[in-house]
Amino acid sequence: SGRTPFYVALPLDTVSPDNNLNHMKAVSAGLKALKLLGVTGVSVPVWWGIVGNESEGKFNWSAYQSLAEMIRDSGLKLRFSLCLHGRPNISLPSWVVKIGESEPDIFFRDRAGKRYMHCLSLAVDELPVLAGKSPIQVYGEYLSEFKSSFSSLLGTTIT
Repeated sequence: SGRTPFYVALPLDTVSPDNNLNHMKAVSAGLKALKLLGVTGVSVPVWWGIVGNESEGKFNWSAYQSLAEMIRDSGLKLRFSLCLHGRPNISLPSWVVKIGESEPDIFFRDRAGKRYMHCLSLAVDELPVLAGKSPIQVYGEYLSEFKSSFSSLLGTTIT
């Protein structure tokens, strides 16, 4: 069509830290309005600390699946950002935080030595510090589970 695709970021709290879809009616109305305005789609972060919070290797995608279906039904496209870090009100998965309580060096530190509990250190990427697995292995599981859980929407709604 010659139009430049235009994506709008949904609010960061669209999915709550306890894995519920927030403001469903408002989101639904907003999606309809964005479609009428000619927006191509929306972008949403998918937080590892939300979907992988229960235990190592277990993921709960339910809120993000509901959101993806709402977006599909509105006729918009979706770009997920798969976030392997946390932020102030969204921690890393609780099982990772628990490991970090006894092994704080798994967390990122800046040059001044300040530790960031929302991000794993690159120094441990290939070390078996997460229940006998490396962060790279655990990230791979997260990405594989995402692909499996959203396969029916990949390439159509999720671009």
